[in-house]
Amino acid sequence: MGKFLSSILLLWIGCQTTVFSKDHLVNRSAGTGQQVEEGSLTGVNEISLNGKWLFKTDPANEGEKQEWFASDQVKFPDVLTVPGNWNTRNEYANYTGKAWYKKTIDIPARLKGQLIRLHFEGVSTDVKVWVNGKFVIANDLGYLDFEQDVSGLLKYGESNTITVSADNGFKVGALWNWGGIRRPVKLLINNSVYIKQNHISSVVDLTKKTARIDFAVGIFNTEKSSQKLQGSVLIYQQKKLISTIPFQTSVDANSMQMVNLKKQLNAPNVKLWSLDNPQLYTCKVILVNNKVTIDEHEDRFGLRKIELDNVKYQLKLNGEVIRPIGFNLVPDDRTNGNALPLWRVKEDIDLMKSLGAGIARLSHVPYHKELLDYLDEKGILIVEEIPVWGETDLVKKDNAVTNSWLKRMINDHFNHACIMGWSVGNEIGRNADVMDYVETSIKYSRPLDTTRMHVMVSHTAAREKDPLQFSDLGFINWYGISGSYADKVHGFHPKSTLFFSEFGYNQLNEDLSTDFAIKTLMESISQKPYLIGASLWTFNDYRSDYSGTKEFSQNRPWGIVDVFRQKKNAFYSFRKATMPFAEITLSNASLHAGNQFTANLLLKPRGVLEIPAYPLHQYSVVWKVLNDHNGLSAAGSKELRDIAPGDAAIEILLNGKVTSQNSLKAIVSIISPLNYTLYDTTVYFRKPQAAKVISAYAAWYPSGGTADKNCLIKVLYEKNNSAASYKLRYTIDGGAERETPVSTTNNVSINGLTRGQLVKVSLVSMNNVGETITSLPPIEVSEAVLRPFIQYTEPADGGFFIGFSTLKDDDKFTVQVTEIPGNYTNAKEVTATTKGVIHVDGLTNGKQYHYRMKRGLQNDSWSAEIAVMPDGGIKPAKPVIQGVILNDSDAIICFEPVKKATGYQLQYKLGLEKNWRTEWITASQIDQYLFKFKGNPEILQVRLATLNQYGQSDYTVYARGQLNKPFFIH
Repeated sequence: MGKFLSSILLLWIGCQTTVFSKDHLVNRSAGTGQQVEEGSLTGVNEISLNGKWLFKTDPANEGEKQEWFASDQVKFPDVLTVPGNWNTRNEYANYTGKAWYKKTIDIPARLKGQLIRLHFEGVSTDVKVWVNGKFVIANDLGYLDFEQDVSGLLKYGESNTITVSADNGFKVGALWNWGGIRRPVKLLINNSVYIKQNHISSVVDLTKKTARIDFAVGIFNTEKSSQKLQGSVLIYQQKKLISTIPFQTSVDANSMQMVNLKKQLNAPNVKLWSLDNPQLYTCKVILVNNKVTIDEHEDRFGLRKIELDNVKYQLKLNGEVIRPIGFNLVPDDRTNGNALPLWRVKEDIDLMKSLGAGIARLSHVPYHKELLDYLDEKGILIVEEIPVWGETDLVKKDNAVTNSWLKRMINDHFNHACIMGWSVGNEIGRNADVMDYVETSIKYSRPLDTTRMHVMVSHTAAREKDPLQFSDLGFINWYGISGSYADKVHGFHPKSTLFFSEFGYNQLNEDLSTDFAIKTLMESISQKPYLIGASLWTFNDYRSDYSGTKEFSQNRPWGIVDVFRQKKNAFYSFRKATMPFAEITLSNASLHAGNQFTANLLLKPRGVLEIPAYPLHQYSVVWKVLNDHNGLSAAGSKELRDIAPGDAAIEILLNGKVTSQNSLKAIVSIISPLNYTLYDTTVYFRKPQAAKVISAYAAWYPSGGTADKNCLIKVLYEKNNSAASYKLRYTIDGGAERETPVSTTNNVSINGLTRGQLVKVSLVSMNNVGETITSLPPIEVSEAVLRPFIQYTEPADGGFFIGFSTLKDDDKFTVQVTEIPGNYTNAKEVTATTKGVIHVDGLTNGKQYHYRMKRGLQNDSWSAEIAVMPDGGIKPAKPVIQGVILNDSDAIICFEPVKKATGYQLQYKLGLEKNWRTEWITASQIDQYLFKFKGNPEILQVRLATLNQYGQSDYTVYARGQLNKPFFIH
């Protein structure tokens, strides 16, 4: 390929419409019909159709033939929430086939004459839509938006019915085929002439520090006559208007006209988008007809330059060589399916950024805009892919279906700064027509976007003739010790720069104690000039019934977090193996007389050919001494100089005055400019407290054997912040002392026991100072059936989800729910056959409940009782502030992140100021945030609130402090 140069300005497609300023929909007909308030449509052009929809499955596929879309006599027996998946409900958990949704909405008469489009962000997977019994549109890819003008089908001033048929029969590899209206639905209301799109690209000159921006504004005219229009493109940098570009155009009747504009930005206004500093601009297009503004279209965008040199085997971002690490993210979980609410999106990306994620072919399907928006904000480059995987009939020359998918994906997502390329398929090398398919597909897609790379992902590249040759960047998949495979591929394709789009060992386990030898794996792929990065399969476990799935819970355990995003031991091993430095050593950490903390920190930069290896700009070291209550008793920070791979080691002396007599531990963290903790190391000053044991019991697995086999002892306990890890020390029938592997979770098991054995067990809590023993009464291994182990409980709207361990022969589960702890006399009872997860509904939000569960087997026993509170419509919990580090012109607020948060509002006052200053923290799962100000105040007051989809929490009680001292909550 020679040298591929891509100089790109990319942007986030923001909301193209104005959202109602108040709750604009009123419930009708048992919550599934809605009425637009007459006073709420002034100056707005979006009506949300989210909420309750009537629902009915169609296993016989007879609904369309019987015209369910046109009949009021067909009963829809259930109600589901949109957006969502039917597979998250117990009764539809395994349903594959066609299902129907119906909703009614009243449209005011005064909207007649306006252009109204029915817009779906995603319906899985093959879908047809009717309005008032009339066919509107069909769609064959549930991962992309689609819409249609319904102005002529609506009845104004009357009730209107929208009917949707969705079929989830299409499967992508090992991914679960989630079904339903998975993303928001809305009516878009416009004038008859409106802005349909604005594609933006650029050329960045790194020497002159300038950028030429190209705008391609698409204006659509639905009128029967041509329209003469005026308008302007406005560019904002951090809310400051930096440029205005006027234009005039004429648009023919019933057509779209492209308006092409250019703008040169000079050095003072050029701020580059990068992985650690993803600067975003705002672009607003205003359309005017006869001096009246008829439409506005707003986007965010970023400036960056990507260069791929297939001679030097280098990938450059803004002129700097990067050798990044990344992840494959399967876009689902067991409680939300693939609907992916914003809190889930943010938690996933925040966790990946905390592991140093830089580049990935993130998944086998296109992502929705909300996720791409957040990738833009947080700086991860991805290659987006259409769902063509494995041996499939889709792999054929000039395929009109896949070309349509490519065109739609590229057109819809063209402006996202996070997207560096487009993929035409994954692991398709064994199809007979693969060479023709890849060649013609890339030939088709390249003119659609000349600013990005075009690739396919190969698992057959260790051969001379392979479609890898058509890829701009050589994306390859391999499992096991992968370095030798990369050598083979390089031998066949020496002109290709290689990137492991998938690598790993094998499926792990659901158990959070699971781990694997990631260091050995990383060492096998480093020091190869032609191999410039790698992306782990996978970040998360995911639901699957694919052949070879290891767990009986329908959870495919490839991830370093489970399906609920709980961290496995493998998460921490991966973080250590891929931290931004080759070595981070904390030594001589101690508390001295006079309450002085000191420690030595050694940072050794990565080598030039290591993976990962990339320049570090504005990284910092933050150290904290914490007390028993997790509050700060001392803290400090130091911004590091710019560091390049191959630089000399850095030595830092940490010291500070400790203000508390009960200091427990010190944590030293490496913090990115985006406030992510990329690595931390902890030293304790005293032995851990004894762990509180919740339960300890013996049981056997009913897996076709006898009670003399498959027995275990499980110990469940409350973790505390004084211990780093736990293990069990035990003897069997008075024999030699043994130990389990070390665990960082809240439970440890002794496996391989037999009935009748007498086991003496001690729970050992450990840290660097020593051990603390909790002795348990001797346990006799019995033939009691293994009770369900509750892995996770997630509150939900009107109920909750239970994640639990599943055995091979499990076929039924029972859950009891009570308002009175321990009293199940009048308990609500739910029975389900779902593997791995059960949904309990019909509860009151904000009310405390208690539950237990058991298997549907003879002699089964109940699980431990767990408390839960349904959280629909409930504002989030307020965050706990550990303290604040105040420096000369900035401060760092340290806090505990809140589950399901979508962000935080920080307010602060300098000195004796009367008014609060406000900053919005957009991340969900970070535990510190640096904010800057002018001057060096002696006193700083802060307060913090959590944000979620339902609103804002109360503020934490504000903290006060003095220069260079940690703050405390008063």
